[in-house]
Amino acid sequence: MQRPFPRFDQWESAVFRTETLLASISRESRIIEIGPSYNPLAPRASGWNTTTVDHLTREGLVAKYRGAGVDISKIEEVDIVWSGGSLSDVVPKDPLGAFDVFIASHVIEHTPDLVGFLKSAETILNSSGLVILAIPDKRYCFDFFQPITTTGEVLTAHAEGRSRHTPRLGYDHYAYSVASGQQIAWGHHPLTSLRFASDLSEAIAVFKTLESSREYIDMHAWRFTPSSFQLLLLELARLDVLDWRVERIVESNGCEFYARLRRGAKVEALALDPAELASRRMGLLKQSVLEVQTQIDWLLAGDHGTADELSPDRALSLAALLRREVNRSHGELDAIRNSTSWRLTAPLRVISRWLRFSVKVIIGNT
Repeated sequence: MQRPFPRFDQWESAVFRTETLLASISRESRIIEIGPSYNPLAPRASGWNTTTVDHLTREGLVAKYRGAGVDISKIEEVDIVWSGGSLSDVVPKDPLGAFDVFIASHVIEHTPDLVGFLKSAETILNSSGLVILAIPDKRYCFDFFQPITTTGEVLTAHAEGRSRHTPRLGYDHYAYSVASGQQIAWGHHPLTSLRFASDLSEAIAVFKTLESSREYIDMHAWRFTPSSFQLLLLELARLDVLDWRVERIVESNGCEFYARLRRGAKVEALALDPAELASRRMGLLKQSVLEVQTQIDWLLAGDHGTADELSPDRALSLAALLRREVNRSHGELDAIRNSTSWRLTAPLRVISRWLRFSVKVIIGNT
């Protein structure tokens, strides 16, 4: 079954995406790209030494996307067709363990068994191999109202050896997915015209289909913010499940964030004493809440529609929120401006966007 929504990994500038995700990667590096579909990140046509894995042959992908408003000429020959089971089992033994780079753009959120998928990357890559991921940020796409994925959910799926999504996931995906106007993914700006992307009849139909058959229906099973993804990997490493540590996370200005992973997480996590581990986990949990606050801010900023429709009570409430944020951040602005860390500059970017919009709309109505 085709994706219930089209891919949205071209939302960002193609040049920005490529330069950010493939920074410092040589075209001679042995790359395996999973599920590039019609938008390969490291295409052989551009000189990359890439092995392509997808769920259909090139002919099948061309037929699937013809008439869908995408450039099907970018679809490359598929070297390995992966239709189920462990990814590492379908890669020929000769290159197994010899790849330098593992690329998955908007793939991990679709995998029924996320742990199994990342374990396959450990088998496919050499000892110094790099995992490059583009991951939809649940704050800025149709997952807006869905909760952040927990480690327990991911562990359960792996323990069950899932190869398809559960009825519960199917219902929730169709019942709570939303669009902002005509967009299923958006950036950091006030939200207006939110609407359901499906109705309850579709949600219960998918639920019943998954309950009564082995059919695979593609959907998002996992939802992250940058900090929640880091927390997941930290806990999985401490539990001796996965060895991937975050080398770098880049929060973009669009609907996705980027992560680079290297081996060595288990040694690092197991070396933490209980107090250090608790502090690190608590810090990531708090940061996850602060990240979700930004989606609340954009919802509040766009909820009133236009300035003329903003009621006095609502204007006072939003103005108070704005002033509180400015006052809280006043003593931190110098440090933020001088920082190159995404953790520090992210609040400044949010406040700047909030100020530009709110000063014109909110303060102007009070």
